[in-house]
Amino acid sequence: MIQVDMFEVQLGASLLLQLKSAEGTAVRVLADAGGYHPPPRDVHSKLADAFKAFGSEDRRIDLLIGTHYDADHLDGLIPIINDQTIPIGEAWLPPVANDAELHAFDEALSDSNLLATQFHSDKGWQVLKRYLKSKKNDCETLTPVVGEEHNEKHFPKEWDGKEWDGNLLEAALSLFKGYRDEAVKSLGSEPGDYNHANHEQFLPRELKGLLRTLDWNDRWNPWLRFHERLADNDPNSVASIVKSATKGSIAAHNLAQIRRSTACDAINAISLAKVANALRERGLPIVCPTIPDGIPKRFVWGSQSQRFEGGAHLAAEGPEITLLGPSESLVKKHWNRLPIGAYAMIAMLSRIPLKSITPSNQLSYVARFECEKQGILVIGDGGCVDFMPKPSAPYYPELLHALLPLHVVQVAHHAGNNAHFYRVLTTAKYPEQVDRSYLLVSHSTEDPYRPSREFRQFVHDLRREPDVVSILFTTQQRADKVREFKAVVHPSVGPINREGDVCIQYCDGAWVVKKHAIKV
Repeated sequence: MIQVDMFEVQLGASLLLQLKSAEGTAVRVLADAGGYHPPPRDVHSKLADAFKAFGSEDRRIDLLIGTHYDADHLDGLIPIINDQTIPIGEAWLPPVANDAELHAFDEALSDSNLLATQFHSDKGWQVLKRYLKSKKNDCETLTPVVGEEHNEKHFPKEWDGKEWDGNLLEAALSLFKGYRDEAVKSLGSEPGDYNHANHEQFLPRELKGLLRTLDWNDRWNPWLRFHERLADNDPNSVASIVKSATKGSIAAHNLAQIRRSTACDAINAISLAKVANALRERGLPIVCPTIPDGIPKRFVWGSQSQRFEGGAHLAAEGPEITLLGPSESLVKKHWNRLPIGAYAMIAMLSRIPLKSITPSNQLSYVARFECEKQGILVIGDGGCVDFMPKPSAPYYPELLHALLPLHVVQVAHHAGNNAHFYRVLTTAKYPEQVDRSYLLVSHSTEDPYRPSREFRQFVHDLRREPDVVSILFTTQQRADKVREFKAVVHPSVGPINREGDVCIQYCDGAWVVKKHAIKV
């Protein structure tokens, strides 16, 4: 038996997988828990009923996964971790490197360089303070000031004297949300309209020609020395570049995009730090697995160890995981981000508006679970950009081959703008699959941005028979967003509502939808 619950958490995601081991015991994986919400969107309060529906009173979660470091995926994990009545085996946290620490460009990346590992240590608070101060300095440095409303912000005076103080973290969170909202406003949107799910590219493809002269083996290439001190990221020299941006210009727009991304780095890091610290306080282990470029990594359930063990050739009689991302190179790419000064220079030189450079979605886990020959894809907001060795190259065949068949698919990015995800599934020939499958979509009620045009095109290319593919939503959709594919939206099961959890079960060789509140 298999049970998959997708909990309704508005713009966020939470997926509970309950599988059976070879011995018939429950193996549970919780991937994300949405943002921090009061009932009825509090995932913590829903777990007992979900466990009971699987026929097990045991409350153990064997694997807790934070797919990536966005608050709308991580914050809801904290009350679950803090609940001492829920045993937790181990946690996978996203492998995000600390890009605020100075390092050699060719330095080997290790677990000690990862934010989750650093936050999980007994010096986690000190690491977080240094990280946030670095991001604050970047936000201030990237603010043109001239022709733009801005008031410099400050950490509370008590910041240096406390450890894991919730009030201070809330103050820091408010500070960086202020930076983000200022940037969003300068981009022509209201802060309430801020849409976090457009962070698709580390550097926009349009800049490839501009950056072609860079020698990527030398981080301090003379081309980057727009100013003699720029290589040292000197705030004064960077500020002189930034202040020359004219209000309303493309350069000002680009600086605002970089500023927004920098603020989001800090906001996301606060969520990751909270989760890592909660796990540390309970003495729970964390790992941050990655894959070699283009090579899947396999984990099988160990009945003796009661955990998923890595091994390409281990015999599997129960659940297993095939990890498909992120890759070691992608983690290192974000670790080796250019200095803020270099981005400021690019912003000034480029005549093309930059896209966001926040790495959180790109570094989301992409994992295929298998049990009873059924494939379940857990992807968070995964961008799948490292499924190809370089832009416009073919996708890695080993990763494509490992994807299928898929019977349950968590649609990445809340069915938002995530072209690589849809292209990867299409190239792997998922649209031609004849096995019955379900697409699970979680986002805010009547979201004005989702399902995106890319998702609608993807569904258009699928085999459209209702007995081949069904789409399940946690929230009511706008009519214009689903008009093209109403026929493949699964009928409501149970009470009809504008929001509701999704539950599907696999038993006796067939999938059955147990909960689906949405009717379109």
